[in-house]
Amino acid sequence: MNNLKQSVVADDRSDEHRAGQRKRALLPAVGCDPQGEHKFDCTIRDLSETGARIGFSKGTNFSQGLQIINVRDKLVYEARVVWCGASEAGVSFVKTRRLADLMTPLTSYLSRLWFERDNR
Repeated sequence: MNNLKQSVVADDRSDEHRAGQRKRALLPAVGCDPQGEHKFDCTIRDLSETGARIGFSKGTNFSQGLQIINVRDKLVYEARVVWCGASEAGVSFVKTRRLADLMTPLTSYLSRLWFERDNR
């Protein structure tokens, strides 16, 4: 797993680059790599149709391309990291899907991750 701080150079948080209107949020979430092999708990702190600001524990490593499971709304965001700090990152959404629409053998890990996080 690449250390994201090394792979993301820019730490640009200015509003002029954001395509969608951002709303404050505090939503439980799980982040994982596209194969579901590496996961981490996170919180969606700001949310728009095109991206989010997520919070996570310091020292969490993840790749620039990831999936974020919005536990409350049962949504899966395929995302790309735009900026990254020590305990939060800004991501843009490549694709958004309902968890219920991803019930295939190849994506069943997403439901398992959602279930584990929702039942804490």
